[in-house]
Amino acid sequence: MDTTPHLTNGSVNGDLEHANGNGASPSDASSSTELSDFVKKIFSKHFVLTLCEFKRLFGLHLAEVPAGQVVVQSMSDFMLQDAILQNACRQIHVPFPSQTKLAADEQKVFCLWETGNDSDKLRHVLFELFSKNYRIKRTMLQSKLSEEVGEIPKTDIDRLLKECCISSSGMWYLKGTCPS
Repeated sequence: MDTTPHLTNGSVNGDLEHANGNGASPSDASSSTELSDFVKKIFSKHFVLTLCEFKRLFGLHLAEVPAGQVVVQSMSDFMLQDAILQNACRQIHVPFPSQTKLAADEQKVFCLWETGNDSDKLRHVLFELFSKNYRIKRTMLQSKLSEEVGEIPKTDIDRLLKECCISSSGMWYLKGTCPS
């Protein structure tokens, strides 16, 4: 029996037009602007998020909204993913092993692709490595960065790994994807 908590998307038989519970279109300007602003704000702090973690942070955000302010009551995963992808983010298709214990929404990994600063290229190289393997070694990243960008100071590599990854048993994983 599945006892994991789920966020319902509020849709009735796939009717996304009335999915937010008040009959308003999900593309309502105020709610889509609020969601877009939230995506930009959250990905400027966290360069990598799983869909599961994004939903958790969005739920916390909705809980902080003052009483009486109209907000979207619920959103489908598809609507959240669409909002993420429309705001300078991309999905990284991480090839997890078949025996992974991660839930489906923990396997959907999104990253901030463009910030307009010099570290964009470094993140692109890192995310490219993770699109080929679900974990990497630091030496893999260093050699790939040297090959694609040139010699990078150790402090920049450390910062990149700290912003986007977590280390376990000598391997680096994108945040939210490390097996427990």
